[in-house]
Amino acid sequence: MISSQMLRNMDAAYTLLPDPVASPRATYARLVKGDIEQIAVRDMIDRTVAVQIVPYPPGIPLMMPGEKAGADKKAIVDYLLAMELFDGHFPGFEHDNHGVEIERDSQGRPTYKVYVVKNQGLAP
Repeated sequence: MISSQMLRNMDAAYTLLPDPVASPRATYARLVKGDIEQIAVRDMIDRTVAVQIVPYPPGIPLMMPGEKAGADKKAIVDYLLAMELFDGHFPGFEHDNHGVEIERDSQGRPTYKVYVVKNQGLAP
């Protein structure tokens, strides 16, 4: 039996608002310039996302380009990790998350990956 705490994590994630650190326009400019990198969701605390993240279900945007989830907003990351855990245990019933790519290891276990802005703190 797995315990992903999916519903608790989803409720907590959508109760919090990520921290806006750059406008979507400025973030898109960084994306176009290639000033981004792909990292595992588990490493995204205090990183600025480069693309919109929309988990499905429920299909409601969780994060917009230019926002970050600090340590006080860890529930956002925990929700994505709960879906990653679920997807690993129930192949064929995976979530469809806009802005999240899935990388699989040699055993087929998923790792959720997101694009974040490089060079934190620098102006676009």
